Amino acid sequence: FFVHPCTAMAPDVAAIDAEIRRSCHQSAAVRLDAVRKLGEIGTAGAVEAAVARMRGEVEPDVEVREAAVSAVSGRGIASEFVDELVLALRDGAAPVRCRAAQVLAEIPELDQSASEALLPLFEDEADSVRAAVIETVSALMLREAEEPVARLVTDEAAFVRVLAVDALSKFGGAAHLDVFVDRCKKDPEAYVRLQAMAAIRALGTKAAAVVPEVAKPCLAHADQGVRIAALDLVKIAGPAAAELKPQVCKCLRERDLSVKRAALEGIAAMEVEAVEEVAASLTDEDSYIRRFAASALAKMGPAALRQREKIVKLLEDSDDSARLSATKACASMALSGDVGVEEQVAVLEQLSATLERDTCHVVRWAALQAIHELYSTRREETTVAEPVVALCGRLTTDGDEAIRYLAMRILSGCGPETSVVGDNVLPLVKDEDARVRQAAIRALSTMDEEGLVGLDVRDRGQRRTKGNVVTMQYVKKVEVEPDRLATLLRSRMNQTAPAGPPRSIPGSPDPKAVTMPLPSLS
Repeated sequence: FFVHPCTAMAPDVAAIDAEIRRSCHQSAAVRLDAVRKLGEIGTAGAVEAAVARMRGEVEPDVEVREAAVSAVSGRGIASEFVDELVLALRDGAAPVRCRAAQVLAEIPELDQSASEALLPLFEDEADSVRAAVIETVSALMLREAEEPVARLVTDEAAFVRVLAVDALSKFGGAAHLDVFVDRCKKDPEAYVRLQAMAAIRALGTKAAAVVPEVAKPCLAHADQGVRIAALDLVKIAGPAAAELKPQVCKCLRERDLSVKRAALEGIAAMEVEAVEEVAASLTDEDSYIRRFAASALAKMGPAALRQREKIVKLLEDSDDSARLSATKACASMALSGDVGVEEQVAVLEQLSATLERDTCHVVRWAALQAIHELYSTRREETTVAEPVVALCGRLTTDGDEAIRYLAMRILSGCGPETSVVGDNVLPLVKDEDARVRQAAIRALSTMDEEGLVGLDVRDRGQRRTKGNVVTMQYVKKVEVEPDRLATLLRSRMNQTAPAGPPRSIPGSPDPKAVTMPLPSLS
């Protein structure tokens, strides 16, 4: 009975007539089969014949009437049968009313009479009909139905309450925030609470003020999903949910990994001090838990130094992501608050050891970036500056071009004291990576000539810094791309060596930005 996709031949008229005659058969089973086939044919005449069986005075069988309503669906012709569908809304059988309401949702612009015909269904005795009318008015965004929908959030059927909450969220959740809060706190069904929390979560930070009120009872709920959803709200609220620290920390002691993960993320978002509670998770068997425990500690500032030994131990973890988080945590501890020089030197030593020991590119890069930031804050302290300069000197032979590049960028901001590693830097002017070559020239331009052993220093009478003169002569001596590299240096000829952090040069990004392709860590 289908139109052939290649020949586009119309269905056999005789066959259609046969099905129309069968739709009047005395057997309900035959009529049902005929109506369904007429709906499958889908021509105007076939659908008209099927629709004729919608009327109760014509068709006594409920299943046949429901099939007749379904014959209109999915063909883009529902608007041609509005009167019949409205009539079906008043059918004595709930399945027919339910299906009619669902099909009306396919009409983008319902007229006033059809919209008003839907409103009595909010008081329908059948749960399925009330659910169907909620979905229909939600799909059509019928504002006049917003109040009836709001009444159904306390419906006796849980799935009707879920649909009502979802519909109110689509209508405009902010206006119904008090309804969502009430359902989160009082509804006996877990999945209704979940839907209400999803509606609150959709509002984002606009609903942050109600999160403590909502999440507190949900964090103690027996259902695991409800507890996780409540922790998700805590993450969105951030510091506004700080009063929930005891409840969130209690979730860290649960056996379920999903709850523990969400709790760690919540603590990090709240920015509260829970060093001891979080540190216990640094030795968890799950790498994700260890990783997020370190991330949470990183946001606790100097207080996390109380658990420095555990964090340092995590620097040797088998999981790359955990080591990366531990590296960032160490840097955060050393750079926040009023941390003393001794503590910073200790962290610097650990980061240096990680950089020289670790095999993961991203972890090593993060460690060197942290060292860079630490040096920038303590460049006047010899106990910090000297180890950093020595470390960068050793990194000139590192196999990773990104590490060599960043090491040169650090040295370019260290000033004349970097001359002690001048011999290490010189070969990088011929490095195979262009950015490393550029960074090496910049580092050399900040040094005194004493650090550049074995070079003939001339042109001292010119108005140039000694380091620039020496570097220019070295570039010429080793015949390394004089056009491009020398041009970069000439732009600095009449400038003194920078005293602050490295400034950008043509073709080079900010020193704190990732300048080389880095593999991602999940």
